[in-house]
Formats: sequence, structure tokens, C-alpha cells
Amino acid sequence: MTNRQLGRLVSKWQSILRLQDWDIEVVPVQADYVDLQDGNTGLCERRAEFHIARITLAMLQSAEKVEEDLLHELLHVKLVPLWALHLNARKLLGGAAQELLTNCWADIEEPLISDLTQALLKVHGYGC
Repeated sequence: MTNRQLGRLVSKWQSILRLQDWDIEVVPVQADYVDLQDGNTGLCERRAEFHIARITLAMLQSAEKVEEDLLHELLHVKLVPLWALHLNARKLLGGAAQELLTNCWADIEEPLISDLTQALLKVHGYGC
């Protein structure tokens, strides 16, 4: 996939997800550079207060998989308001409740984003 094709995908999904007010940088990396968590092929770093995000995507797979990974990471950006609420609640709760909330978030966020990714791809004509 070329940088131009990747740029078009970013614009397309930013529009669909109504994230045009975000400055999103996508950094394609090759297989030998992949330093992502737990074997993931995408990673999203976001700064909610500035509406900026940096998405690192491994480009070692098919164009369809790259698009799926891009959408998945963009959904992390879309859920930033919930993430901020989670962080604020953790600060207020402290102690054991803080750890419980962190574990609950981890159990909820990734499966939710994976399900939303598949649903959006299906709605937009992709065979999932």
C-alpha cells in the first residue's frame, strides 16, 4: 500500500467517524521495525487536549488488513472522551477501586473496538 492510498483511507474513515477535528498522523512501519504491544499490528497514541493522534501501523499484511487495523486504531481516537472519563474516575477513586476500574476498562475497550471495527467494515461492504 502506498502512502497516498493510506492517506485516502485515513481521510475516508476520519470522515465516516467524524474525526475531522483531529490531526491524525499515520506512521507506516515495516516488519523489521514493528515494536508493538502483544503482537498487535497497530498502536494509537492520543493527546485528547490537543486533538492529535499518532497511529503506527505495520505494513506487513494485505491492504484489507491494514485498513482494518487503521479503523481499529481510529476507533481508539473516537473513544477518547470515554478514556478521559475513565482516567478521571481512576484519579478520584484511588486504591483498590482504581485497579478494579483499570482492569474493567482493559476487559471492555479492546473487545468493543474489535466488534465495532468488524461491524463498520461489514456495513461499508467488506466481507468480514
